[in-house]
Amino acid sequence: MVIEDKNRIKQIVDQSKNILVALPSNPNTDLTASALALYLSLGKNKSITVASPTLPVVEHSTLVGVDQIIQELGPRKFIITLSDVLGSVDKVTHYLEDDKLNVVVHPLPNSKGFSADQVQFSQTEPDFDLILTIGVSNLNQLEKLYTQEQSLYSNKTIISILAGNQDQDFATVSLANPNAGSNSEITALFLKELGLPFDEDIAANLYQGLEFATSHFNIERTTTETFEAAALCVKFKPRVSGQVRQREVPRQSPQRPVNADQSAGQKQPGVSQSINETQNNDEEIQPEPDWFEPKIFKSSGGSSQK
Repeated sequence: MVIEDKNRIKQIVDQSKNILVALPSNPNTDLTASALALYLSLGKNKSITVASPTLPVVEHSTLVGVDQIIQELGPRKFIITLSDVLGSVDKVTHYLEDDKLNVVVHPLPNSKGFSADQVQFSQTEPDFDLILTIGVSNLNQLEKLYTQEQSLYSNKTIISILAGNQDQDFATVSLANPNAGSNSEITALFLKELGLPFDEDIAANLYQGLEFATSHFNIERTTTETFEAAALCVKFKPRVSGQVRQREVPRQSPQRPVNADQSAGQKQPGVSQSINETQNNDEEIQPEPDWFEPKIFKSSGGSSQK
């Protein structure tokens, strides 16, 4: 995948300290894997929040970090504002009394003091430098994460990752790719192109997302970039069960010698059956007639012994 204006995007990501990764309602395995890969990668040196209007389902339980997905963007900072205080405030203190927090504003000597009509209350918006949306073609797909926080999205940088070609007017940077087999594919190559952290947990998530979106790499749903992303993941040997396994070669049991007095066609316990012991799966090969006869061995000197 070729990312246009890669240097600008890298600068945006590098300068962002508090990032929101937003998922639509009821995200599938591919979307969830992609979001959690970003959470794990960017979270190594930044504050990351990953959110969806709905909680993950059981089928996502093998994804690393799935317990970090939240449904609300709070809590928010609560602000108490005291107006018209210039030249009147000496200091501000606070103390706890039972379950109550008391904020005390101390007036300067000879000042007029304060009244209740000077007090106002407010809450801050969630503080994010950057928003990454996964699989979102319209912000309404984020449901309450958008409808309750619309002002948050109006003045923040938004990078959109989407396997598709839908219009994304809301995005500052759109990484929509109509040819991509999955969002996990775009995310894997995004991390690679920007030189962002990549480890076996990230690889495990993305590989599971790739498998899900392509129906275990069905040839009709994969591209060369799909296999490029998969190869990148396999390099880190993800260890989640059911994803990447190294096939074990079964160890063969050692063959035991057959005793001369053993009856024909009877096997010793523990002796592996070889392909020459059966014929047409049913007919046993009988030993030669002289098998049980005494044998004569000749030495190199030509003498014989019976």
